Amino acid sequence: MSDEKILSRIKNLLAMAGDLSSPNEAVIAARRARSLMDKHQISKKDLLKAEGMVFGETTGHKQTKNKPSWLAQIAASIAYLNDCECITQRSGFVSFNFRGFKADAVVAKHMHDYIVEACERLLEKTEITGRSERNFYRLGFADEIARRILAIVKDREKIITTDGKSLVICKKELIKAHFEPVKIAARPRIRTPSWQEQAAASKGHADAQKVSLDAQLSSRDPQCGIDSNLGEMSA
Repeated sequence: MSDEKILSRIKNLLAMAGDLSSPNEAVIAARRARSLMDKHQISKKDLLKAEGMVFGETTGHKQTKNKPSWLAQIAASIAYLNDCECITQRSGFVSFNFRGFKADAVVAKHMHDYIVEACERLLEKTEITGRSERNFYRLGFADEIARRILAIVKDREKIITTDGKSLVICKKELIKAHFEPVKIAARPRIRTPSWQEQAAASKGHADAQKVSLDAQLSSRDPQCGIDSNLGEMSA
């Protein structure tokens, strides 16, 4: 397939990915576009040819009155996995915005919604009732997701583009040039937990290991009983 045909196919897939009224088809199209970018090691020059269709922003479904550390960590980790920037939006409620290449932003939004819902549903299956213990469960869950994502990204950084740069680094340079600069917030300090809180955090770690990072968007996840058909997230 010629470079022009590849770019044309990517543009068409990105147009489909922009149709958020049909999330299943949007994620499938986004996955295919990203897979083509990775497989054919699209260069910076090639990406700029398709700039009109490349960049996009999405927002996670979860909204909160404040900014819980566990939720912020999940959003940041998923943005990292999908080569996106994670922006905190505040307009009465706090939500997380993912911006980057359209294919990545679409996948990040749906993956974020899936992981957050998985955390909450798995928590409800436990016998953890204390407010503080439940928070530490979520912190443990988020920490384990971050650990697993770090390992995946290290493998993806080995993919080299035709420019001779890491694909991940190449994409981040373009995103940085396209969007307004992001102010990085300091991570809040977490106090030393009690043994009950430590036990809850350990349970969160264990449950996060059950959640697939390669799930598909409409099938039921047998571990947490929620929709998990999100596409090949590690691709």
